[in-house]
Amino acid sequence: MQSNTKARTSGWRVRAREKRSILFTGDLLVAFLALGLALYLWSLRDDWALTFWRERVEWWYYVIPFAWLLLLLNLYDPHRVNSVRVTIRGIVAAALMGGLLYAVVYLLVEGNQARIGVGFFLALASILTLAWRLVYIRIFSSPALQRRVLILGAGKAGETLLDAYHSLNPRPFQLVGFIDDDPRKAGKQIRGYPILSASDHLNEVVEREDVSDLVIAVSGEMRGRTFQTVLDVQEHGVEIIPMAVLYEELLGRVPVHHLESEWLIRSFVIEARTGMFYEFLKRLVDIFGALLGLAFLVFIFPFVALGTALDSGLPILYSQVRSGRGGRSYVVSKFRTMHQDAWTNFLSSGTFCAAR
Repeated sequence: MQSNTKARTSGWRVRAREKRSILFTGDLLVAFLALGLALYLWSLRDDWALTFWRERVEWWYYVIPFAWLLLLLNLYDPHRVNSVRVTIRGIVAAALMGGLLYAVVYLLVEGNQARIGVGFFLALASILTLAWRLVYIRIFSSPALQRRVLILGAGKAGETLLDAYHSLNPRPFQLVGFIDDDPRKAGKQIRGYPILSASDHLNEVVEREDVSDLVIAVSGEMRGRTFQTVLDVQEHGVEIIPMAVLYEELLGRVPVHHLESEWLIRSFVIEARTGMFYEFLKRLVDIFGALLGLAFLVFIFPFVALGTALDSGLPILYSQVRSGRGGRSYVVSKFRTMHQDAWTNFLSSGTFCAAR
């Protein structure tokens, strides 16, 4: 089958993985810039002599930029990074958390000359990161750099994807409309988005609307002619995305009710099988992380135990049976946060009955 679709000449469309790479690179550069400026301001108290680097700047001070990136992990969601409100809130939270850790170091580590440098870094990193993120939002929220998405299929799956799209603010891409072969839907709209044509004219719609991504939201079998048209537009630079993949990218969960059993088996069973080396490496990471967690637990346990005992008495720990991998049960223990007999008191108060 011959295709009339022309080669694509549209600009760069930034995808989720590319956004994360750009954000990480920018944050890393800004963090090291803040480190350099902090060292300069710190050194103004002394001379730029060799003794300053030997006696004042300890080795761990150069690792601070990476610690700052860890505090920014919540700001790497590609569908929320264009929100000024989320960005400001996340950077303020990172600065407060860093300030809290700084205060602990300041109180517990006496005679540590790096305290001044850490304070300079936190202030500069917060200001510079906020400035960089605002520039990022200004540039990459531009329509010229957003994906233009067309949905093939205006049925239940397509409407579910549209609901997910509308739940996000700001919008992660530009939704052009729908393609559907049902003649009863021709010329209609779904919540303001037009059904542009049937799949026979998919090539023309892709070219006219400058589509960068085609989402397949077709329930049931696809016609052979439609499948061939999809392959044609893919050959000319349009990315083909299954509805379930984009839905999971948008909301972080899978629309199970709109998936076929074959897709579920392939995604959650076959693709879950991993190599022996990966399992061995993962096990080592699990053990190392558990040892670090246990070391931290040993440090905080006396303080939390004392606080719990003074507040509501014993026991200190709460245990519960939960279901693990393969349906096997295991016992999890945690610090008790609920008051003793809280559930019994709740039922006896009559609140539960009134709620019913």
